[in-house]
Amino acid sequence: MNNLCKFLTDEPEPDILYKKCISCKELKPLTEYGYRNFTIGGKEETINTCKECKSKENKLIAKWKKEYPKPDKNDVCPGCLETEDDIKSGGGWEHHIKKDRTVWRVDHDHETDTFRDYLCDYCNNVLGRAKDNPDTLRRLADYIEYHRGAEK
Repeated sequence: MNNLCKFLTDEPEPDILYKKCISCKELKPLTEYGYRNFTIGGKEETINTCKECKSKENKLIAKWKKEYPKPDKNDVCPGCLETEDDIKSGGGWEHHIKKDRTVWRVDHDHETDTFRDYLCDYCNNVLGRAKDNPDTLRRLADYIEYHRGAEK
C-alpha cells in the first residue's frame, strides 16, 4: 500500500489492474492501454498492445502505406481470394466499419517489424488471432477438414 495515499485520503489505495502487452511482454497498468470497445455489460475493453508499442506500430504502418500502394478494388486477398466488393457484399461489413473504408490492411511480421503484403481485414485478423503461427493455422485447417469428413 502506498502510505502517501493513506495519509492524504485516509482511504485504502485503489486496486490497479495490470495486463501483459503482447508486443513488449511487459506487465503494465491498464491505464497504459487504449480502449477497443465496450463489453456487453458496459465495461471498457482494452486493446492487447500498450500505448507505447501501439504508437510505434502505427508509425510503421503509416510509413508502409506510403511505400507500398494499396491493392486496387479488383485485386484479390492472398488469403481468402476475394475482392473488396466480394468481401463487402458478404454481409457484416457495414456494422464494423464505414462502408467507404477499404477492406485492405497492412500485414506485417510482428517479430521482425517488416512489411509482408496487404490482406483483407478478416484474413489479417485470423493471422493475428493465431499469433502468426503456421502450425496453429495448419492444425485448424486439419480440424475443419476432419469435421467436414465426419459430417458426410
